[in-house]
This record gives sequence, structure tokens and C-alpha cells, in this order.
Amino acid sequence: MRHRSLLVLAVALPALFADAGVARAHEERVFSGLDAEVGWLTEPPTTGVLNAVFVNAARDGKPATDLKLVVEVAFAGTTSPKLDLEPSDEDPGVYTAAFIPTRPGDYSFHLTGTAGRARVDQTFDPGKGVEEVGDATELQFPPGDPPVSQLADRATRLDSRVGAVKESADSAKTVGLVGLIVGGVGLFVAIVALARRRKPAAG
Repeated sequence: MRHRSLLVLAVALPALFADAGVARAHEERVFSGLDAEVGWLTEPPTTGVLNAVFVNAARDGKPATDLKLVVEVAFAGTTSPKLDLEPSDEDPGVYTAAFIPTRPGDYSFHLTGTAGRARVDQTFDPGKGVEEVGDATELQFPPGDPPVSQLADRATRLDSRVGAVKESADSAKTVGLVGLIVGGVGLFVAIVALARRRKPAAG
């Protein structure tokens, strides 16, 4: 179960941003008898900052309050567990699912569930309303420490380089050992040949 404080914050934020008149680059789409817009709750989205999947749905010009939806967030071939889209107490028809994006790049949202009696199965892709997540370090002042994800990437790259160097060293060692063996065999053959030459012929 997700932390209750995150849900409370995610549910309260839509009304706050609506009052502030924040512009959103959401995708508008008609499906399952709904006129809906879907995107990030807070834009521009940045890594390490609490955000949420945002859904605003209406039916026949009125807020749709009978949605029972979950969302799966996909990024770079990985998919999150199903997150409940919670209805807002302040804005009827608004639903949010809070999470913290940890990597910069493109995310997609896959919505499933029901809208009244209608089934919902919709995917919202990057570039059509799901804005790309930026690196929070670009907005920091003064510059902070690198995020854990960036440190992990650096460690992975360093480990792969160390592995490559070790593999190269092992290969060189193997080649050297083979060279020594071949050289030793050659020397032995030369000694045997020399000994045979010096052996006196039988009377």
C-alpha cells in the first residue's frame, strides 16, 4: 500500500494548480464515452520530485465521477506495479496516481479499468501529452550532489570497464603462457637434436 501522505498530496494538488492557472501539455482523447485529458500533474516533470499521473474526465459536459482506473507507468522496457487513480475531493472528474520519476527520459501511461459500465484500456505515449522527464540537477542551484541513479550508472560503467581490462589482461596472460610452453618445447627439441648429432656412430 502506498504511503497515505503521498495520496493526500496528489489528490490536493490538482485544485492548487488549477487555481494558479498552470498550463498543461496534456493529451485530449475521447474513449469509453468520456472526454478526457491525460498527462503529468506537475509540468515540467523532473527526476526525484513527487509527481502524479493526471486524468481529467467528463461525460456529456459533466465531470465523470464513476471511474475505477489503475495505471501502469512504463519506462525503458520496465513497467511499474498498477497504481490506483484516486479521485480528487476538490475537483470532481479529476484522478491522480502519485509516484516519483527517478530517471530522465520518456514515460508512457497505460490506463485500464471501467468508466461506468464501459471498459477502459488506453495507452498514452511520450510526445503526445506525456512530457519527457528532465534531470532535476539541471534546475538545481547551487549544484547539488549527483542523484543515486546517476551514481549507479557510473558504477555500472566503471565495473564494465574494469571487467574488460581484467579480461584483456587474462587473455594476455594466457597468450604469454602459451608462448612460454611453445618456446620450452622448441628448446627441448633443439637440445635433443643437438645431442643426437654429437652421439658417436656405432663401430
